[in-house]
Parts: sequence; C-alpha cells; structure tokens
Amino acid sequence: MPFCPKFSDKLLGSLFLRKGLKMKRSIVFGLAAISIWFCFSSAVAGQKAAFYVNLGFSYYKSGKYQIAVEQFEKALTLDKNYRNIHALLGSAFLQMGSTDKAIAAYKAQIQLTPKIADYHYNLGLAYQKIQSYDEAIQAFKVVIAIDENAVKAHRNLGYVFLMQQQLAEAVQSLKKAVALDATSWNDWYNLGVAYYLQEEYADAVLSYLKALELQPQNSEIQTALAKAYLREGHTDAALDQYQTLRKSQPFDPEIRYEIGLVFRQQGLCPEAIAEFQWALKQEPDHIRARIQLAKCLMDTGQTDAAMAAYGHVLELEPDAVEPLLGMGVALIKKGEYEKAVAYLLRAKSRGPESGEIQFQLALCYDLANMRLQAVDAYQESIRIDPTLPEAYFNLAVIYNGEGRQADAEKLYQKSISLKPDFAEAYNNMGTIFNDRGEVQKALEAFAQAISLKPDFAEAHNNMGSVYRKTGDFERALAEIRQAIGISDNLYQAHYNMAAVFEETKTYQEAVKAYRKTIKLAPNHEDAHLGLGNALQALDQTAEATESYRAVLIINDHNVQARFKLAGILTSQKKNDEAIKQYQAILASEPENRDALNNLGILYFHEKSYNEAFQYLSKAVQGDSPRDYIHNNLGMLYTEMGMHEEARAEFEKAIHLEDSTQ
Repeated sequence: MPFCPKFSDKLLGSLFLRKGLKMKRSIVFGLAAISIWFCFSSAVAGQKAAFYVNLGFSYYKSGKYQIAVEQFEKALTLDKNYRNIHALLGSAFLQMGSTDKAIAAYKAQIQLTPKIADYHYNLGLAYQKIQSYDEAIQAFKVVIAIDENAVKAHRNLGYVFLMQQQLAEAVQSLKKAVALDATSWNDWYNLGVAYYLQEEYADAVLSYLKALELQPQNSEIQTALAKAYLREGHTDAALDQYQTLRKSQPFDPEIRYEIGLVFRQQGLCPEAIAEFQWALKQEPDHIRARIQLAKCLMDTGQTDAAMAAYGHVLELEPDAVEPLLGMGVALIKKGEYEKAVAYLLRAKSRGPESGEIQFQLALCYDLANMRLQAVDAYQESIRIDPTLPEAYFNLAVIYNGEGRQADAEKLYQKSISLKPDFAEAYNNMGTIFNDRGEVQKALEAFAQAISLKPDFAEAHNNMGSVYRKTGDFERALAEIRQAIGISDNLYQAHYNMAAVFEETKTYQEAVKAYRKTIKLAPNHEDAHLGLGNALQALDQTAEATESYRAVLIINDHNVQARFKLAGILTSQKKNDEAIKQYQAILASEPENRDALNNLGILYFHEKSYNEAFQYLSKAVQGDSPRDYIHNNLGMLYTEMGMHEEARAEFEKAIHLEDSTQ
C-alpha cells in the first residue's frame, strides 16, 4: 500500500513587499536655507537668478511644482552654473512625476558637484521610483562611499535589495541603518521582513518586536510579528498577537483568517474551520480562507464538503493550481482515480513544474494499480523535487512488490536520509531484512520504527512475527499483544497470535485467534487453513473439514488444504472422495509424489492394483528417492505375487533408511 501523506501546504505565504514595507521617500535638497541676495553682493544677472530661485522655492514649498520649475528654469537661463539649480529642478521634477527629467537634472548637478552625497541620494530615489534598481543601488552606494553614516542611504539601499530579493544584502544594509538610527520603526520592520523572507524567523521576531516598541498600536507590525511567531513554531505567541488584533479590528476577515491558520497548525481543525467560516461570512470571495477551509475539511474527513469549497474557488478562478490540486487529492481519497487524474493534469498544465502535483498523480496511478504509469510518475516527481521522501518510499514499495529488494532497500534508505523519523520506512526495511533471513537487522529496524512511533501496531506485529520464527514465543506474544492493544482490527496480528498458539499446541486459544482473524478478513486463506489444523488437533473433525473446504472456496489450488481434507476423508473411509482430492492436486501438480503415493495406497486398499501400480511406480521416480514409497510399491508387488520385484523395493527402502541415519 503506498504511503498517502496529506499533501503539503505552507500555512503562510510570502509577505507582500509593496504592502508590507515602510519606506520614507523624503527628498533631500541639499540646501539648509535660501540666501537673500543684496544688490551690492553680486552681478546683476546672478542677483536676478537668485530672485527666481527664491521665488521658485516658495512655489515648491507650496506644492506648486510646475510654477517652481518655470522659475528655476528662468534662473538657469540667467546663470547656467548657479549653485544647486539642477538639484532644485530635479527635486521639482521628481515631485511632479517627471522622473526622466529629474534624473537628467540630478546627473547635471552631480557633474558640477560630484562630492555632495545628497544629490546622489536623490538620484537613487529617482531610479528607485521607476524601478531601475541596479542604478538605484549604485547611486546609494556612492552616497555611502562619501558618507558611510548616511542612514537614509543604508535604509533605501536595504529597501531596494528587498525589492530585488537580494535578502542577505538587504539584511546588512538595514542592520547598518538601525545601528545608526535605532528610532526608526520602519527600518526595524523592513529588517524583520528581510529576515522572514530568509526563513530566519527568530531574528524576524526580534526585529518586529523592536518596531512594535516604537509603534505599539501598529496593526501591520502586529500581523507580521504573529506570522513570524507562527513560522517559528510559537503558535501560542502567534495566537496572542492575533487575538490582540481581533480586539482592535473585530470585523477584519484577514485577522480571522490568520487565526484560523494558527489553529490549523496547532491541529485544532474545528476551531480553524470556525475562523475560516467567519472570515468568509465577512468576505465570501476570500479565496485563501476558502482553500484553507477545504484543507481543514479534508483533515477532518469531510471530503464532499471540502470538494464543494474547492469548487467554489474554481468558479472564481478556474485555472487556480491549488484548488485543482486539492480536488485531485479529494478524489483520490474517494477512490475516483480517473476524475482525480483529470484534475491533477489540469493543475500540472496551469503552473510551473511541481513535485507535489506529480507525486499526487503518481499516487493516483499507484492506487489504481497502474504500476507502470506510477513508476514513471514517481520518478518524474523525484526529478522535479528530489527532497520528497514519500516519493522514494512509494517507489520502493512497488519495487519490493516486483522482487527488486536491493533497489527497494536503496530507496527506503534515501527516504530515511530525507526524513530521519520516517517510521514506515524503517518498518519496511525490516520486512526486507526478514525476507532475506537477516533476523537481527530486521529486529533492529522494527525496534527503530517503534522508537519513532510507539503506537505503530504494524511494526509491533512484524517484530512479533520475527520472534515467532526464531522460536521466542514469549517475546512474540508480548509484541503481538501490544499490536492488538493499539489496533484490535489488525487482522495480521490476530493471525500471528493464532499461529503462535498453534505452534505451542495451545489449540483452544489458537481457534479463538484464527476465528477473530477470519471475522476481520473473511478471505484470509491461511487463517482458514490454520483453523482447520487447530480444530483437527482438538478432534473436532467436522468443523475442521468445513474450514478446509472454506480454504478451497477461496483458492481451489491450495494443495495443503486438499491434503488435509483427503486425510480426513480417508480416515472416514470415504475413499472415493479422498481420491478426487488427490486427483485435483495432480491436476495442478502432476509430479507431486506424495499425492501419487497416497493415490496408489488408496487404490491398493480398493484392490485396484493396476491403478495402484500406475501411481506408485510414478511416485518412486525423481531425484530424491523416498523410502516409504519403495516400501509401498514392494507391498503392492507382494500382493500381486511379484516377490522378486517386491524384495528389490524393500531392499531399496532399507538402503535409503540406512543412508539417512
């Protein structure tokens, strides 16, 4: 049976940078104040240019940027080298949204005054605004080269690195920013985002806490902190944060959705379902809440309700991969494999390569006994995502079923290397060792499985089975009883217990255990056979006969049952019926020497000597002579008056008996 884990899902998505990042985009002009020109201080042209600059600056401060630009340009026509004029133009253009003109103006200013950090900083802001991030990074780096303590440059550089997903660089820049100015909650928040995206959740928590100290009522920080707590595994702390948020924003569906995520991670599906339903009541088209609701419903066995939730999402977004995958998984659970394949193939075609989708497709083929397709699909899922332990495990199960134990063992070992607590893999390794007769290795593997999963009934049963084969019946019964205590419906454990009782001649207990096995697994062939043997040992011949006949209903070719049944019929002098049983054995195994011998004896007793000779003469042939068959043939020759032939057979029997001692 393939391993059928819940398909994996991440409870928290990536933070949306455009929403989550807080960045001051203040533009620095590089002027502490505008000087007022006196008529005696400069040439007339320079004096008039200064007037236009001051007038333009006044308009700029009033937010009238177009008029400000006009005044600055008038000043520029009077004095092309007027100090800071290009920077002033750049700032006005930037405020107007004329980014290209702003960039040209800042570049012109930098040519005149290349060592002033503020102009490079404003140029970086302009590039940042049009998402020319490489150029923005270069500009901010120039600022830092001029002034390594320019906190605003470190701050914006960190922001740009975040936008570029250069997370390590973002962390370094933002750490420098908060070292220079620890009072900016924006910088602490952005640093938290950078750590979060690097999956360094403990550091993210510390950064968000710093931001929250500076902005205690900021819901965005509280939300980010809760998410970081959740990913760090501190679900109680996450829940506390969300509960605080719910008090201040009781009707926010997003908060109820996030609380649902916490409950789901804690395994509290009923509570999670209630939160997701509340979020959907406020916002019926909240797709993420509906998907998580569907997953919780799946976890609680409400497959049809889960499919309805996934179906609602697909009505809104027909090509959404996650609900297509979810529908496929739900249909697998319902055993509707053809429909499941259709949904999974749709999911596969709608997005990038996904090892998880390919794994579910393989699992579907596997459960539908489409083994060739399953093998190909498992191999493909491993190619896409080599870190899926269940894919290696399920492929190993198939290989083991095909007799490829060496290949299966390697795959089980690979699954364990990826998932060291994979108890099922250790258990299956144990079965391979047991089949190879490596008893100690098998016991060690089963013990490891049990140490990882103490309530693993199958592993306890398997260990008991190994002890049974070694004759350690006391330990065998102890392990098997543990298995039954964990899972009373594990028919294999009841069968093994019955076999132990039979082997220790505790036949009454064996009968009870075999009957329990048959109740759980009515077509368990070996259990019916064992029950017949135990009943026969108790001289309950009629019931034993019925058990052997039950075996033959299940499997008409079971030779052991036919021998047992023929033996009972012979003891009851129902020779004709016994002969039919032996002939049925020979129909499937023409060279079965015991059946040939027994048929010869039955015909001998019936005085049908020709038929008896036909079977006994054939029975003595073969590579492994048997003394008792030669003796029986000698008796037949004697009865037929062929004494010389009889003596020859008796001598062969004596010789074979002597050679075995």
